[in-house]
Amino acid sequence: MTNENERVRSLRKFLGLTLAQFGKRLGVQASAISKIERGENRVSTQMRLSICREFGVKEDWLRDGKQPAFVRKRGPANQADISFGKYAYDLSPIEESLIYAYLELPKDVRDKIIRMLSAVFTAECTAPSEDD
Repeated sequence: MTNENERVRSLRKFLGLTLAQFGKRLGVQASAISKIERGENRVSTQMRLSICREFGVKEDWLRDGKQPAFVRKRGPANQADISFGKYAYDLSPIEESLIYAYLELPKDVRDKIIRMLSAVFTAECTAPSEDD
């Protein structure tokens, strides 16, 4: 297995997609993605380009692990720039990449992430302090 195969798996997991969902967006079966992730098949040039285009990752990252992983989209109507305004300049490159990746996720996946984060923050806010 190559590091590129491992990065395909980590990308899919990061995006919260099943093998079938990931494959569907690339026009292949879940079994094709599974074989790539397990290292049975290498990542073809066409598959690499498809993954980069569909999920907004940089080819250098997928092939060699060179950071940042995600392409930062620019433009006057960029949703993250509009939403974060003055705060966008205080974000690290990884924070920016995470935000842009989040915005590219399907709504049902974003909803799951929000539920998970809400549970974490709720637990943090209601956890007894060490002074209690």
